[in-house]
Amino acid sequence: MSVGSVPPPTTGSAGATVPESVGESCPLCGALLGPEQEWCLRCGAAARTRLVASTNWKAPIIALAVVATVSLGVLAAALVKLAGGSSSTTIVTRITVGAPAAPTSATPSGAESSQQPTVSSVQVPGCRSVPAPASRAGEQASKPTAQLDPTRSYTVRLATNCGAIVIQLAVKEAPKTTSSFAHLVQTGYYNDLTFHRVVPGFVIQGGDPKGDGTGGPSWRIVEPPPANLRYTTGVVAMAKGPTAPAGASGSQFFIVPANVNLPPVYALVGHVVSGEKAVEAISHVPTEATKPRAPMVIEQATLSVR
Repeated sequence: MSVGSVPPPTTGSAGATVPESVGESCPLCGALLGPEQEWCLRCGAAARTRLVASTNWKAPIIALAVVATVSLGVLAAALVKLAGGSSSTTIVTRITVGAPAAPTSATPSGAESSQQPTVSSVQVPGCRSVPAPASRAGEQASKPTAQLDPTRSYTVRLATNCGAIVIQLAVKEAPKTTSSFAHLVQTGYYNDLTFHRVVPGFVIQGGDPKGDGTGGPSWRIVEPPPANLRYTTGVVAMAKGPTAPAGASGSQFFIVPANVNLPPVYALVGHVVSGEKAVEAISHVPTEATKPRAPMVIEQATLSVR
């Protein structure tokens, strides 16, 4: 059949188009198509080609709808983010195809992660900002049994976050106290303890495993200091409670950054021979009462012998 030869449609009594057989209809004029018919006999249209095309008319519309949905999702996510919300991750996850979004590990504002130690925001001139060490409350220390050789020279180096402080031990004047102090140094007792009490122009005090002035070993040494002892700048001595006897000591000690008027009841350890700037820096840390607002840490204490 030629393309230009188009027979008239067959109509019924009501004038409606009557199908010739069960099959597909021309998408343009509605005439019934035969099983192998490629062209409409009524209007001459390439019926099956258009029919196939007509069955896929939804594809571009669906594609446009998907693009519009994605665009709206991204826009909504941006608006939520600008508003300070947290639902943007959910929106993106819903429209993302493939790998799921990685979980976030951000710590909520105003909270600190329990896995990381905190560092004080207080800046102390001459000192590094470091986290406060953990409390070692209840930690025990062995009691010293040996004494230092008075014919030799002993120094203790305290490496702090404000610099190194070197102390010459007064072995001849205080053999029991210096031997106890050296023993605690050698066993690592002072490592990662703090100067927990600071009174500017008076004392910097440390060596407490509890970090609050109430801790120390379960034992104490008693050795009254020389009666003529004066607590002048750089002197290092052992702290004691008000009811403890003169010369009593555990692990807490203090350094005087300036001449102070104290009675000779605090056991002598020695005097600072290097690191006066570190002592001065620690003595000027901002405090609440006498507690430093930034950690003043004894990072390591070591003993040297000559």
